[in-house]
Amino acid sequence: MANTQQNMIDAFYDKLNAVSGLSGNVYDEQAAQEASSPYCVFSLVDDQPERYFEGSGQAEDLTKALFQVSIFDRKVNGSNTIRALGEGVFRALENVPLTISGFANAYTICISRGTMLRGGLTGEDLNYMQFIQTYLLQANRIA
Repeated sequence: MANTQQNMIDAFYDKLNAVSGLSGNVYDEQAAQEASSPYCVFSLVDDQPERYFEGSGQAEDLTKALFQVSIFDRKVNGSNTIRALGEGVFRALENVPLTISGFANAYTICISRGTMLRGGLTGEDLNYMQFIQTYLLQANRIA
């Protein structure tokens, strides 16, 4: 299970790290102390395997994973910068195929396009703005 999750995290990271303006500033779970603004933190929020039956009557494994993406930027840069980065993330992840070891037909869909918050991760640093998006990753496990 842990290896499966790591494969999904790695594929998601690769897509985020390719977004112009975020490359090299993408972090899983927690940003580095020395992270420069703007930067992106993403988290695997939920990972739920399901079984379903196709027309053939064979049971298929479908994995659904929920990811939260948070983009942080200094407030002085303004909301246009952070919204533009959010749009770049959306274009990189919305309904695009992912290559994930051990899975086929993997893709992501956006289920929350963006919420703007003032403050850092804990809301205490009001010099930062945070833009949050949520994505659902679906993939068929290869037997």
